Amino acid sequence: MDKICGVCSKIDSYRKIDDTHYYCKSKQTYVDITDFPDRCYDFSLDSNICGTCSNFDWDNKESYATRFRCDGTCRYVSPWDKQYYCNHKNNSNESSNNSYTPSGCYITTMICNILGYPDDCELLTTLRMLRDNVLKCDFNYIDLLCQYDMVGPLISHKLIEKKDNYRFSLQVCYNYLIPCINAIKEGFISESVRIYTDMVTYLCETFNIELVKPSRNLKYDINILGKGRQRLKENV
Repeated sequence: MDKICGVCSKIDSYRKIDDTHYYCKSKQTYVDITDFPDRCYDFSLDSNICGTCSNFDWDNKESYATRFRCDGTCRYVSPWDKQYYCNHKNNSNESSNNSYTPSGCYITTMICNILGYPDDCELLTTLRMLRDNVLKCDFNYIDLLCQYDMVGPLISHKLIEKKDNYRFSLQVCYNYLIPCINAIKEGFISESVRIYTDMVTYLCETFNIELVKPSRNLKYDINILGKGRQRLKENV
């Protein structure tokens, strides 16, 4: 694993021919990142990337992108990700599940980290379109997005800790997320919001999380609103 071109610091991840051939600054030509550095005398291992982790599976590649399966987070990641998705130890034989820090977006946690779908799957793309193009543009939905930022990180942690989180996430997906997506596609925005709020209520009740209505005096960043990662504060 430590002699694969994809983990060499000489590889330029921004210059490529296709999904596996990238520019090598040492050889000054394009090489296969999944190959061994044949006759390379300037191989420099970049140890602070996902490609060097024992959870990174070079044999399990996403069909349409240069991302590979991470057995620790149950998702597809790029070899050059700087440990963004977890706090794994490089080349460790231990699973990174115990040290994994879940996303503040609990829907992403369910769909990507638990069920194993890519981050750009249709379900997440549709929900993000609704958030960015509809909900953020209507003041009536700002409270809903603020609420998501408040409970999102709490639900994410509870999901990761839940023993049967795979079965549970499938149940939530079929009972709430898929009907919500279908309502969005059919143009029934109010119905999709109703289904979503029912899901939030169900999750908060399941994990014993208090569902507090956001104050109108909250200070928020519109650019990251509804992503479950901003700290909401009262305006003074």
